[in-house]
Order: sequence, then structure tokens, then C-alpha cells
Amino acid sequence: AKPTIQKSYAIEYYQYLSNYHIYKVDTAIYYLQLALTEAKIQKNQDKISALYTNIGRILGNRHAKYDEAILYLDTAKVICKKYSYLKTLNNIHTILGTFYHKKNYYDKALKEINAALLIQQKIKDPYIFIAMNAQASVFASLNKHEDAIKYYKEAINYGFKYNEQPRMPIIFQNIGSTYARINLLDSAKHYYLKGKAMAKEVNDRHAYAYATYNYADLLKNEGNYTEAKKGMIEALKEFEQLEETSNIAWVLPRIVELELIQYEHKKNNTTTYSLKELENFLDKSIALNANGNNYETLENIYDCYARLGKLTGNANMTMNYQGKLLILKDTIFNQERVKVDIEMAAKLNDAEQKAIIAQLEFKSNKEAYQKKLSLIVLGLSILSGIGLYFNYRNRMRRKNEFALMKQKEEFRNQVSSDLHDDVGTLLTGVALQSELASMSADQNQKNSLLEISSMSRAAMEQMRDIVWALDSRKDKYENLIDRMRAFAEQQLHLKNINHKFTFEIPNGGQSITPIIRQNVYLIFKEAIANIVKHSNADFVKINFVQKENQSELTIIDNGTNLSGIKTDGSGIANMKYRAETISGKLIIKIDEGYNINLIF
Repeated sequence: AKPTIQKSYAIEYYQYLSNYHIYKVDTAIYYLQLALTEAKIQKNQDKISALYTNIGRILGNRHAKYDEAILYLDTAKVICKKYSYLKTLNNIHTILGTFYHKKNYYDKALKEINAALLIQQKIKDPYIFIAMNAQASVFASLNKHEDAIKYYKEAINYGFKYNEQPRMPIIFQNIGSTYARINLLDSAKHYYLKGKAMAKEVNDRHAYAYATYNYADLLKNEGNYTEAKKGMIEALKEFEQLEETSNIAWVLPRIVELELIQYEHKKNNTTTYSLKELENFLDKSIALNANGNNYETLENIYDCYARLGKLTGNANMTMNYQGKLLILKDTIFNQERVKVDIEMAAKLNDAEQKAIIAQLEFKSNKEAYQKKLSLIVLGLSILSGIGLYFNYRNRMRRKNEFALMKQKEEFRNQVSSDLHDDVGTLLTGVALQSELASMSADQNQKNSLLEISSMSRAAMEQMRDIVWALDSRKDKYENLIDRMRAFAEQQLHLKNINHKFTFEIPNGGQSITPIIRQNVYLIFKEAIANIVKHSNADFVKINFVQKENQSELTIIDNGTNLSGIKTDGSGIANMKYRAETISGKLIIKIDEGYNINLIF
């Protein structure tokens, strides 16, 4: 029941009760709502903004209700901007950045975090390390691992500088997770254990549970299932006591997955739970993830249900959840496509508006030029008038050439969009239908159907390159560099090959012709693919230098066994042909490692 208290202390009292029940999330929010109601009655804008912020933070962090949380935080943001509550506004920007990151809206996340950093620099806020940690997490999700680790470590330095040890455990966990992503497992273990020890020292049960799970997950990847399961069960018990429903839903199917591995390998003596208990775990996880925000967890749950159905002989369960799994993958793909299309549509709409404004300005300027030209011709000599006439005509010719160039760009963009939408959708459908059909086919048919699916996805990958090459909005050196870095990061990490990518681009916005851009990228792809397939290297150095009249790409690895690479093979021949197409010079050496040098 709502307690009766003296009105002047009501807000503080409800906040105290909320903090007292902080590990009972719904109770904590209930008291914050009472405090918010009282703050509105008292018209205390400072408290109102702070309470909206706290409610939003808890809804997102503890219940993963990001959309609802963002509504509270946006309301608080409006109040803070109106009354210049910079400290609370800084906090809001950081939390919003974190939640947008959770929803995979990376541009929005970085925008909010950068806004927080600007405020923190302005007010000299010692909590700048919190925004740095959030910024590093976004970079980690974008596979910019070196940048991520750099900002995480800067956040650690700031945290210790201002004696904020209680906030350090989570940052140590984030560093460990980043090292784990790039397969530097010893470094990952070091930071996980450091974070776990510090969490215990400062009595941060949330961070301790995360550290325990992360270390267990690393053990699972090493094949130490018994110790991994112990760690995950310990983490689950902590999350249950903290009533963190989103994390309970996240850990349960991971425990089920470990148990299923033991059952599938007929090691029942190492299992902890019965198959019925595992099904109950999945049911509970589904219920806790009812808002459907976490697609990764849903994917894990559906896969476990399908495998559990096979073990129990429940064919309906297997078929049902295999179907749901395919639908989920298709949903994720379509949502990503819709998100890209919406962003592209917004950019195109903005470009169209600018084009309309430019046309109006041109029309207005043209009429003004004509009037001025008439006056000038009357006042100047014939010779001078002729000179002005030709100057005006040259300007018009240049404007016409620019208009023609814009038409070509629009045509390229249209073809690119059509390929992305129509052909891309068709290939995705073929891949998904093949996978679905393979689930109920015999072994021979299954292999053929999976081969069709694999070929469809390979064709999709090739088509993405074509779409990228056609898109005139990518006609800059910086776009080429971004594409190359992403491909190298993705491919080399598959074989645990470390790499360093350096580049010198005096003007990142300088344009590059589509023909050169496409051929340089395809030469680069072939070179990286050769290293992944044939080299025994563990490090690759990539350097790109763009100058005014000449550019150079160099790729060198430290491999010794390069017998698989044939300098007269079709891949190398294609690379040389592409270099000739752009009037470039390609030098390939394989005597001391794989060495590629392209000058164009």
C-alpha cells in the first residue's frame, strides 16, 4: 500500500524506497512512479527529469524494454534541454546511446554518446569514462576492435583517476569480450578474471554474474563443458536473485545447449538436468523473452527446441521450431534491409530537396544574369560584350554537363537499388527454401539442397559487391578503404590471422571512378582470399597510400609455405587483367611470404 508521509519529503522518501528495493525491479519502478507523480504535483522539473531518466534506465537495463525506456528518456531530454540541466542531460545521452546500441542502431548510438562526451568536456564531468565505455562498445560491435580496446582502456584510466572502482568491473568484462572476439583468448581470460575479482571486491553482483558467465562461455569454446556449465549455473542463480529477467532468458538456453551437447554425444553421466527439465528451461526463457527484443536469444532457443525434439523423438517439435528458426532468420534479414532502405530513402529525400532548392536558385540566378548581361552589353564595348557572352555560355555548358553527370549517377543508383531489392530477395528466398526443404529430405537430396543454398548465399555475396560498385554514393576513396577493411577483418579472423591496416588519404572525400574502385577492390579480395586459402601466415600488413596522381596498395604476409599459390593460375591472371584495365602495375612475389604491390 502507498505509505502516508509528509508532503515536503515525499519525493526523497519514495526514491529511498526505490533504492532499498533496487534488486526487486518492479517494486523499485513502482516507487519511482510514486516519486514522479509527487514531483509533477510540486512542479519540480529537476526531479521530474531525473525520475524519468531513472525509470527509463531501469526498464532498459533490467527488462530490455528498450522502446519504452527510450520514451521516458526522450521526455527527460526535452525537460533537461529546456532548463539546461546539463549533468542529467549528459547521463541521458549516454544511456540512450547504450540502448540504441542494444537495438543495433549504431549511428544513433554514436550520435548520443558523442553528445554526452561534448557535455562532459564542457562541464568537466569526472564520469566521462562511462561515455567512453559506451563508445568503445559500439566500436566493438562495428568490428573496430583496436579502437574499442583503446577507448576501453582510456575509460579504465579515467575511472581509477577519479576513484570509481565500483564501475570498473563491467569495463574489464568488455575488454575481455573484445579480445575474445579476435581470438586472443589468454588476454580475454585475464580481463574476465580481473573483472570478476573486482566485482566481488566492490560487491557488484550484476558485474560478478556477467564475469562468471563470460569466463564460462570461454571455457565452453575450449571444450571444457563441465566447468563451463558450473559457471553458467552460478551466473544464472545470481541473475535470478537480482530478478534480471532479460539476463535469465539469455543464460537459460546457453545451459540447455551445453546439456544437449552431452546428450548428443551420449555422455548422460555428465548431464545435470533431465530432458524434461531442459524443455522447462526453454519454456521459461521464451516467456521471459516475450517482448521479442533479443533475436540472438530467440535464435538460440529455437535451435535448442529443434535439437531437443530430435533427442526425444518429437518430430512435431523439431519441424515446428526449425520452421520458426528459418522465419526468424528471414525476419532479421528483412528488418536489416528495411532499416537500410529507410536510411537510404531519407538520404535520397534529402538529396531531392537540395536538388529542388538548387534548381530554384539556378532559375533565379539565370534570370538575374540575363538582366545584368543586358545592362552590361549596353554599357560596354562590343568586344567586351562578346567576351561576357562566351563566358556565360561556358558556364551554362558546365552546368549542363553537371546535370548530365547527376542523371548518370541517379541511373546507377536506381540499378543498384533494383538489384538489391529484386534479385537480392529472390536469392534469399532460394536459400531459405532450400534449407527448409533439406530438413525433411533424405541424405542425397539434403546434400544437393544445401549446396543450392550455399551457392545462393555465395551469389548474394557477389551481388552485394556489384550493388556497392554501382552505387554512386560510394565513389570516394574513404568508401573503398572502409569496404576493404571490413572484408579483411571478416576473412582473416576466420583463420586467426592478425593484421594491421594502415592508410594515408590526404583527402578522404576525394572521388574515385567506379571502374578503378571496383577493380582495386576485387584485386584486394583475391589477394586476401589467397592468403586465407594457401598461406600459413599469422600476420598480414596492409597499406594503402593515395596521392594526387598515383595510388599504391601493398599486402605482405609473414607466411613461409606458399606452394598452393600459382603465379600462372586463373586467380592471379584475373588480378593482372584487372590491373591492366585501370592502367595499373601489379607485382606479385611469393618467395618470402605473399607480397602484392599494386600501383595505379
